[in-house]
Amino acid sequence: MKIVVIIGFLLLLLSALIQFIYYRRNKAEFSEFYQNYVGNKLLVPPFVVFADNLGFIGVSLKAQWFLWLLNNRKIKIDRNTYLDSKAYEFVQTTASKKLQRWIRNDFRLLMIQGAILILMCIIIYFIDKT
Repeated sequence: MKIVVIIGFLLLLLSALIQFIYYRRNKAEFSEFYQNYVGNKLLVPPFVVFADNLGFIGVSLKAQWFLWLLNNRKIKIDRNTYLDSKAYEFVQTTASKKLQRWIRNDFRLLMIQGAILILMCIIIYFIDKT
């Protein structure tokens, strides 16, 4: 069972490395896209501003926001107010297909990392119980 945890840890590191390399390949385009989004005075929620200051650690949070916009997720900003359709249009028309693919794959890699981490925790729990 301990070997499974070690393999899981190595898979976790590998997926994080893939995510980092994939990010580095798209960093310039994503940064330019984000600056254009902000420059058009579209809504930037506080968590995205916070994530912007975290560097690589916050990239997935920023990408998550744009994934929601790519997927037309209805986002409520006030009690009876929803996000303006201009934000959705901007993201869907301005982001290149390559950038859209990166945003979606970044989320998938994050979910894989989460699943591996949860699985490792469960296995460690059962190892300790025996």
